[in-house]
Amino acid sequence: MEEWCEQMSLPYIPDALTWQPGLQPEWEHWGEWHASTARRSGFSELRDPPPPPTPDEPRLHEAYQGALPIYERFLTDAIGAERAS
Repeated sequence: MEEWCEQMSLPYIPDALTWQPGLQPEWEHWGEWHASTARRSGFSELRDPPPPPTPDEPRLHEAYQGALPIYERFLTDAIGAERAS
Protein backbone atom coordinates (compact mmCIF):
# COMPACT_ATOMS: atom_id res chain seq x y z
CA MET A 1 0.00 0.00 0.00
CA GLU A 2 2.87 2.33 0.77
CA GLU A 3 4.29 1.82 -2.74
CA TRP A 4 0.86 2.44 -4.31
CA CYS A 5 0.44 5.68 -2.36
CA GLU A 6 3.88 6.78 -3.47
CA GLN A 7 3.05 6.06 -7.13
CA MET A 8 -0.22 8.00 -6.80
CA SER A 9 1.52 10.94 -5.05
CA LEU A 10 -0.65 10.39 -1.97
CA PRO A 11 0.46 10.40 1.64
CA TYR A 12 0.79 6.94 3.15
CA ILE A 13 -1.33 6.77 6.32
CA PRO A 14 -0.87 3.38 8.04
CA ASP A 15 -3.81 4.05 10.39
CA ALA A 16 -6.13 4.04 7.35
CA LEU A 17 -5.47 0.31 6.95
CA THR A 18 -7.20 -0.66 10.20
CA TRP A 19 -10.71 -0.22 11.58
CA GLN A 20 -12.94 -1.38 14.38
CA PRO A 21 -14.57 -4.72 13.49
CA GLY A 22 -18.20 -4.43 12.49
CA LEU A 23 -20.25 -3.44 9.49
CA GLN A 24 -19.42 0.13 8.49
CA PRO A 25 -22.37 2.38 7.56
CA GLU A 26 -21.07 2.82 4.00
CA TRP A 27 -21.03 -0.98 3.56
CA GLU A 28 -24.66 -1.57 4.54
CA HIS A 29 -26.03 -1.70 0.97
CA TRP A 30 -23.73 -4.64 0.26
CA GLY A 31 -23.53 -6.04 3.79
CA GLU A 32 -23.36 -9.63 2.56
CA TRP A 33 -20.40 -8.72 0.34
CA HIS A 34 -18.53 -7.11 3.24
CA ALA A 35 -19.38 -9.74 5.87
CA SER A 36 -15.83 -11.14 6.14
CA THR A 37 -14.32 -7.64 6.15
CA ALA A 38 -16.68 -6.63 8.95
CA ARG A 39 -15.24 -9.46 11.07
CA ARG A 40 -11.70 -8.14 10.61
CA SER A 41 -9.87 -5.12 11.93
CA GLY A 42 -7.59 -4.40 8.99
CA PHE A 43 -6.08 -5.53 5.71
CA SER A 44 -3.84 -8.56 5.54
CA GLU A 45 -2.66 -11.08 2.99
CA LEU A 46 -5.42 -13.51 2.11
CA ARG A 47 -4.03 -16.96 2.78
CA ASP A 48 -7.12 -18.79 1.54
CA PRO A 49 -9.43 -16.49 -0.40
CA PRO A 50 -13.09 -17.36 0.01
CA PRO A 51 -14.73 -19.15 -2.89
CA PRO A 52 -16.61 -16.98 -5.36
CA PRO A 53 -20.34 -16.50 -4.79
CA THR A 54 -22.52 -19.18 -6.35
CA PRO A 55 -25.75 -18.77 -8.30
CA ASP A 56 -27.46 -19.64 -4.99
CA GLU A 57 -26.55 -16.06 -3.99
CA PRO A 58 -27.89 -14.32 -7.12
CA ARG A 59 -27.17 -10.70 -6.16
CA LEU A 60 -23.58 -11.44 -5.12
CA HIS A 61 -23.01 -13.84 -8.01
CA GLU A 62 -24.13 -11.27 -10.57
CA ALA A 63 -21.97 -8.53 -9.01
CA TYR A 64 -18.98 -10.89 -8.85
CA GLN A 65 -19.39 -11.96 -12.49
CA GLY A 66 -19.58 -8.33 -13.57
CA ALA A 67 -16.54 -7.29 -11.54
CA LEU A 68 -14.30 -10.26 -12.39
CA PRO A 69 -13.21 -9.12 -15.89
CA ILE A 70 -12.39 -5.67 -14.52
CA TYR A 71 -10.43 -7.17 -11.61
CA GLU A 72 -8.50 -9.43 -14.00
CA ARG A 73 -7.65 -6.46 -16.22
CA PHE A 74 -6.43 -4.42 -13.23
CA LEU A 75 -4.48 -7.40 -11.90
CA THR A 76 -2.17 -7.33 -14.91
CA ASP A 77 -0.95 -3.88 -13.80
CA ALA A 78 -0.92 -4.58 -10.07
CA ILE A 79 2.15 -3.61 -8.07
CA GLY A 80 4.25 -6.73 -7.64
CA ALA A 81 2.38 -8.66 -10.35
CA GLU A 82 4.48 -11.06 -12.37
CA ARG A 83 4.98 -9.62 -15.81
CA ALA A 84 4.53 -12.04 -18.70
CA SER A 85 6.96 -11.42 -21.52
